[in-house]
Amino acid sequence: MDAVNSACYGKRQSVFLTSLEKPKGFSKGTEVLCDEISRKKSMLQSLVEIKTELSEYSLCDHCLGRLFGKFGHGFSNAERGRAVRYCMENNVLEMKEKDIKRFSKLEKKISVNCYLCENIFDEIENFASIVTEKMRKYEFSSFLIGSKVDSEIIEREEELWRSLNLEYSEQIKSEINREIGKKVEEKTGKNVDFSHPDITAIVDTRYDNVTLQ
Repeated sequence: MDAVNSACYGKRQSVFLTSLEKPKGFSKGTEVLCDEISRKKSMLQSLVEIKTELSEYSLCDHCLGRLFGKFGHGFSNAERGRAVRYCMENNVLEMKEKDIKRFSKLEKKISVNCYLCENIFDEIENFASIVTEKMRKYEFSSFLIGSKVDSEIIEREEELWRSLNLEYSEQIKSEINREIGKKVEEKTGKNVDFSHPDITAIVDTRYDNVTLQ
């Protein structure tokens, strides 16, 4: 596809996306991401290549979005996940009939346990509350979050990366640390400091346990 046709395709996709009915939880940020995805040739190609493989997994928005975690700035992985899912679902008519049935499983599996993280992101608020309670005894101006994650989750993530061979992926621990950190900032009014934190909280997500350093 040459540059002119590619640009025209992106423009047509943008109009197509804005004309479709938006699902629940579809934010302005998600819509902007959909528009960016539709304009980036390499991203579209990645979606074309993996959509059938992804139909074999049940991934939450966080884990789907994290596969493209280095694409687009200023968005959460959950927003990326919703945008990617939306783009793929609304390109379904371009697929062969035999693939449509397989890909339709992706939407049906959204409400069940995430294959990769086992819905660990539903526990972020809980983890942040445990951290906040632990740190309440200490005086500090800045903090940093680290985490321990079940080895089976890490293995499944690495296996998925190898299978899909994507260039935009982010590690699950990075997202967990960031999301807990954002919640703790809200609860304490203190800021994350990646260089010289006054206190570091290591969240063991396997046992709901927090160790301070």
